[in-house]
Parts: sequence; structure tokens; C-alpha cells
Amino acid sequence: MNALFHRAKHWQLFTILYGGIILFQLLSFLYMSSLIAQNMQNIQMNKPPQMSGFFMFFIPMILLVVIIVYGWLWSVALGLKDKLPPGVRMNHRLFKGFFWVAALYPIFHVLFTLIFFNSLEGAFISQNPLQILRIWSTLMLGFVVMIPIALFAMFCTCYGYYFCAKTLKSIELGYEAQLGDYIGYFFLFWFNFVGFWLIQPSLNKITAEGWVPPTPPPGYAPLLDPDPSFPPLPEREKVPRGELLKTKNHEAFEHDDDFEGLF
Repeated sequence: MNALFHRAKHWQLFTILYGGIILFQLLSFLYMSSLIAQNMQNIQMNKPPQMSGFFMFFIPMILLVVIIVYGWLWSVALGLKDKLPPGVRMNHRLFKGFFWVAALYPIFHVLFTLIFFNSLEGAFISQNPLQILRIWSTLMLGFVVMIPIALFAMFCTCYGYYFCAKTLKSIELGYEAQLGDYIGYFFLFWFNFVGFWLIQPSLNKITAEGWVPPTPPPGYAPLLDPDPSFPPLPEREKVPRGELLKTKNHEAFEHDDDFEGLF
């Protein structure tokens, strides 16, 4: 998948993502227009309105956004990790954890909303006030629980933007980029409708055959691991087995064979 995003052009990513969003929005608008007319008839016939059918357009649109946006971030953060300059250390394990939280949250949020609408339609059909009240209380509880989850997912998404921005800028510079170097890339990853046009050509260039990493500036010394400036840890004195078990008045058994004959 990384190679697919590395070869893609900026206009291809932009067209697939935002063209798909516009297409699904247009289809959902046409469907909602017919659904409103149908619901007007249902209301006149004392039947509950039906709204859950709208999600058959909304769910594919969310999946498209998740695949394009988060697949693009994955291709930068993990697809370019072998091209990082020496001494640039990035926590890829932490990125993977935050990545899956941010990528899966929109899907679970849409599924939660879909389940709610289906349950609400069933309650209206049954015309049971207690069931409707129970569904509304469950909805309120669900939103209270999802608020901190949504905030954490937003933090994970911003961390992904930071991670990709620093990774890409460090590769372009040939040394570890600082905040002032990659802050522009951070916002370009965030507002990808502009970022596709400015970041993707650089990504195509880095992943093309024959690309040569830039030379670090004079005087730049990458941080090596371990740091030789720290003195080595002293070696612990090896104590023979059994010596640690000796007490003041008697000696403990040093071998298991000494227990033979006691029972």
C-alpha cells in the first residue's frame, strides 16, 4: 500500500478523495429528497419517518476518507522510516497505536449513530414510550462516554500530523528537523486539500529511483546511541550460589541434593 501512495500524483489523491465526497453527497441529496417525500406520506398516515437509509451513502464516504487520508499518513510515517537521517529517532510504535485510534474512531462513531437511528425507528414503530425513553437515555449516555474518546482521537490525529511532518522534513533536510522547520508541513497534512498539491510532489521525488539523501550541514553531529559521553555502568560483583543465603549463625544449603534424606 505504501508504494501505491508513493507513486500517486497529487491530483489523483485530490480527485479520488474530494471527488468521491462530492459524489456521495450528491447521491445522498437525491436520496434524501425522495425520502422526505416518502416521510411526508408516512406522517400523514401516522407512520414513523425512516432516516437510517441515509447511512448507505454516508458509511462508504467515511471509509473513503479513512482509507485515503490515513493511508497517506501511514505511507509517510512508516513508508519512509528507512530514509530517516542517522540519529533521527522516531517512536514508530507509539505512532501505530495512536494511528489506529484515530483511524477507527470515525467508523465506530458512524456505526454508533446508525445503531441509534435503527433502534429509534423500531421504537417509533412499536409506539412504546418506555422504549423511546430508554433509547434516548442510552443515546445521552453514549454521547457522554464518546466525548473524551473523541477528544483523545483528535489528539491522536494531531500527533499523526506532527509525526509525518517531522519525518518528511527531516528526510528533506538530512538531519533532525525542529519545530520551526516542519510546522508548515503540520498544517499541510491537516488541511490536505492544499497539502496534496504541495507535499505529494516531494514524496514522489523522495521515493523515486536515484534519489540521493541531502548532505547534513557542516558541524552537524547526529546523536548516537548509546551516548559515549556517559561513563559505563560498573559491573556487579558475582556472588557464588549459596553465599547470599548464609546467615550469621548457620549456613543455608547450597544445593538441592542436601535436602535428600530429611524426609
